[in-house]
Amino acid sequence: MAGCTIRYLPESNAYYGKKRAEGKKHNHALRCLARQLIKVIFKMLKEDRDYVIKEELKKAA
Repeated sequence: MAGCTIRYLPESNAYYGKKRAEGKKHNHALRCLARQLIKVIFKMLKEDRDYVIKEELKKAA
């Protein structure tokens, strides 16, 4: 799942790029991204909210 989000979500791609720039190997950067996604998904479930891409928030404003 983390690998797919790199292609389709700019936030994920930026986070992955940041980890790679820190010197992390590909698999380690993917694990970091997966951990980040788990935090987001858990918070969404806990607060009963939908995921909204930041670009959609800008369009709605």
